[in-house]
Amino acid sequence: MISLLKRFRRTQTNGGTEKEHDKEEGASKTEYDDEEPEEGKPVSRPKTSSCRLSRSQSTTLGQKRLMKEYQQYSTNKSDYFTVELVDDMLTNWNIKVSKFDPDSHIAQDMTRMGIPHVVLNAAFPDDYPLRPPFLRVVCPRIDNGFILRGGAICMELLTQKGWSSAYTIEAVVMQFVSTVVKGKGKIAKWGKNKEYKKKDAEKTFREVVMLHDAKGWRTPPKWEG
Repeated sequence: MISLLKRFRRTQTNGGTEKEHDKEEGASKTEYDDEEPEEGKPVSRPKTSSCRLSRSQSTTLGQKRLMKEYQQYSTNKSDYFTVELVDDMLTNWNIKVSKFDPDSHIAQDMTRMGIPHVVLNAAFPDDYPLRPPFLRVVCPRIDNGFILRGGAICMELLTQKGWSSAYTIEAVVMQFVSTVVKGKGKIAKWGKNKEYKKKDAEKTFREVVMLHDAKGWRTPPKWEG
């Protein structure tokens, strides 16, 4: 964690020259605070400035947002999940979800099979939070619960059309928990210690997005919860 913070601060320092260049070009400046600009809406700016964020500015916003959230979840432990960096990379997280509705199939299976948590992987794009992270299940393998081949997750929130920059990782995790319970997800009998493959999840998720782009996303009736 210490090395990550040092590298993050060094990145911010080295970015000074690039920021000065943007200033000479008349580019707009936007600092991340508690409210991010909504996708597709121009950032508040002087009339003489550009309304679009440069790639370097967008990346800087994403780094600040990720660092803030990572520090929050590392310091204030949640009852539902914990996070850790993969290979000390700020843009690649493993998320261990340990709590589901105790009456759900998946919670009962986890207790019976001695599984402490469901491991998710979140890969963040350079322009996060303007685009969603790619979230997938790593292990154990889950039947039903809107978990598809490769550990892909069928959730509109994870698509560009369903995503909002206001969503936090905590909100994404809680939506995942709700989705799995609603879909009656359960641990596959033969999949306790087997991990999904990332390339399979990516392929499946692309296919799911294409299907729903063509046919729309189904809103379940109230009796389904």
